[in-house]
Amino acid sequence: MLKKVAAIIVLVMVASLSVAGCTVNTTSPSSTPTPTPDYSSHFADKLVANGATTITPMTLASNNTYVGTYQMTNETVTIQITTMGSESAAKSQYGALLLEKTNEGFVSRNATYASGYGALTVFGTTTAGWDGIKMNNVYSGTDFDIMYGHNSDINVWYVATMTADLYE
Repeated sequence: MLKKVAAIIVLVMVASLSVAGCTVNTTSPSSTPTPTPDYSSHFADKLVANGATTITPMTLASNNTYVGTYQMTNETVTIQITTMGSESAAKSQYGALLLEKTNEGFVSRNATYASGYGALTVFGTTTAGWDGIKMNNVYSGTDFDIMYGHNSDINVWYVATMTADLYE
């Protein structure tokens, strides 16, 4: 009998708290995901304005990553740009890509090439860059460039890669 009285008291207390508005909502409100801004045309316009010819237009391939293929001078280059919210995220991604490519056998192609960074590029102001090459044989190989920096036009940090096949 004592248990029934205690149960009724608890039920009355919960009911009175609910009426008084003292309950906690345990379900989370539905949230609408923030759409990823599409900067495809921004990057594509910059590339074309600097003499690149579009082969496959720059598109938003996945969350914050843009991919396109362009003819630049005498080579076809696949470009991937990932936008990030902070310098530390961009620097970390740059370092991870550099390590990945050196582990795959790419070697630094030109030490003076990287010294040209710090200037404004089609991607933004570049903080650091690396140009690696991996030869398949004496006649062919792959050139892989990595750079990271800040794009003040759209206020994002970025990591950009450019990949091209090399032929003798």
